[in-house]
Amino acid sequence: MDKKAVIRNFSRYARSYDKYADVQKRAASELLESIREEGFREILEIGCGTGNYTLLLRERFKNASLKAIDISGKMIDVASEKLKDKNIEFIVADAETVDIRGDFDCITSNASFQWFSDLGKTIKKYSAAIKKDGTIHKNGLRPLIDDLDSLPFPDKEIYYKYKFLRDLPTKRIIVSRGCPYNCSYCFNHLYNEMYQGKGKFVRYRKPEKIIEEIKELKAEYPLKTVSFSSDTFTLNKKWLFEFLGLYKKELKIPFICNSRANEIDDEVAKRLAEAGCFYTSFGVEAGNERIRIEILKKNVTNQQIIDAAKHFRKYGIRYVTYNMFGLPTETLKEAFETMELNAKIKASISTPTILQPIIGTTIYKYIQDYDLFVPEFSPECMNGHYGKSPLKLQDKKEIHNLQKLAWIGIKLPITIPLIKILVKLPPNPVFGALFKLSLLYKYVESRNLSWFEMLKIGWTLRKNV
Repeated sequence: MDKKAVIRNFSRYARSYDKYADVQKRAASELLESIREEGFREILEIGCGTGNYTLLLRERFKNASLKAIDISGKMIDVASEKLKDKNIEFIVADAETVDIRGDFDCITSNASFQWFSDLGKTIKKYSAAIKKDGTIHKNGLRPLIDDLDSLPFPDKEIYYKYKFLRDLPTKRIIVSRGCPYNCSYCFNHLYNEMYQGKGKFVRYRKPEKIIEEIKELKAEYPLKTVSFSSDTFTLNKKWLFEFLGLYKKELKIPFICNSRANEIDDEVAKRLAEAGCFYTSFGVEAGNERIRIEILKKNVTNQQIIDAAKHFRKYGIRYVTYNMFGLPTETLKEAFETMELNAKIKASISTPTILQPIIGTTIYKYIQDYDLFVPEFSPECMNGHYGKSPLKLQDKKEIHNLQKLAWIGIKLPITIPLIKILVKLPPNPVFGALFKLSLLYKYVESRNLSWFEMLKIGWTLRKNV
């Protein structure tokens, strides 16, 4: 986790944070109600933010000594102004690494543990700072919301009050929550475990409500393309066909969506195309079945990937594939299989990344158990999906180069023999520049943009960065 980015973002919005912190405020009230004990004398709050929960603690435990930590000095500034003369000691520090000395009878935190790189180690540290009969209080997980249509439409004006965001021709619409699959590199299997017994994990909105939201969006803002946000838009065939039929009748605005190869057949591809789908994305991840199924736990075969691509091509749907390089146990030969499979299925665009394992996932534990992290590895060192691999790899230099050049071999298979030679060169700026060009091309194609529109976006970003 990039703690510098966390500090930067919280500090940037410290003065406006309370305007949008309704959920955090409700969670703070519920957390305080869950504390049954009284008479605490030494209280430590972890991640106090702008002090909303701190105020509740002070009002309830008037005679307690209260310390409050936050990683952002700007957030602490707001909290200090809000709670001046309340006899609270504020500390600007990373709660995960700071050396806290004390003998607390209550340590409590409202919605901050997600910012810790190693939660288990941090909890162990604070457990040592608490009195023998003291308590640690943190938010519990709420039950899942079964009826997504009971929620109001998202307040888009939060974003679209900014002209740049409002004028983007592609707008996102959430249609579902949850994913039933257990891919080792994805956080969803952790969510499934965390929310066991707390409700149905995969939930869909009613087609009519989604159409209503899109119509409202279209009436208020520029809209050329709809991007449906769903882990697996094509998972539930009954829901999908009902939605596509209504969408085709009421709107038929060009749209893009996520899909999964094992869920695609001729009928699904046909109905997607008829309703206006011009682009979809699905994960190949690795061209080698052993790695994809045994290491990544993505139970999709090469043949299912080939068949899905064939169905999409038949009905004129372009498709971007997600791919990873630098996988545990991956050889250079197996990495080339990823490029070759994508070339075989004629992927419209590919997104080659370098694996950056998420802490706590199955693949992260696998890498730890088999001592596959480089000696200098720490979670803070991971630097995005296009950065360096944190793994010990037999052909690391070549795999890094391949990740930058694979898209060329996929688009122009005739260049694959040349790429097998080029990857042996030292990493260089030319490979990096070629890869950045592919990202630009992907964005233009998958968002249904003209190059003129892309230039306008680029110019606006240039002025606002």
